[in-house]
Amino acid sequence: MGEPAADLRSQFLAWQCLVRQRAMRVGDGRPTSGMCPHLSLADGGSYSGQVTLLIIRAEAAHDVSQFRHMVQKTHDPADRYKAAIKYLSATYYQKPQEFSDEMTGLFSAEGLLARALCARGSCILEFSQFGSRYRLPCSVRELEENT
Repeated sequence: MGEPAADLRSQFLAWQCLVRQRAMRVGDGRPTSGMCPHLSLADGGSYSGQVTLLIIRAEAAHDVSQFRHMVQKTHDPADRYKAAIKYLSATYYQKPQEFSDEMTGLFSAEGLLARALCARGSCILEFSQFGSRYRLPCSVRELEENT
């Protein structure tokens, strides 16, 4: 990765961590506009809605075990949600350099958008919040079911 691309990656992930930590602490975890980019298909096609995407730490094994524990601890969805917000509000987003530059989203397997993204293999994501804007060309891949 060249220096300008590495700088953009670092700036974007730092901004994403700020946006997400604020959403956890102030917005009770509700996705904000900075977490829900406008999606354009790379060949000029457009999708009218926004998509919600997640960022994940490059080494996520510890996080997976924490979330698994939260789910197994109680059957009450409200308690699970509160525990997850508490975990994500604390120090989860404090170190942007620990995050992967891959984002993930959940789409209906039968939906037109998922099929179009997989067929094209790329898209453009436009993020905007707090006066900051990022327009990122992205490659797209479908995750295996057990990933």
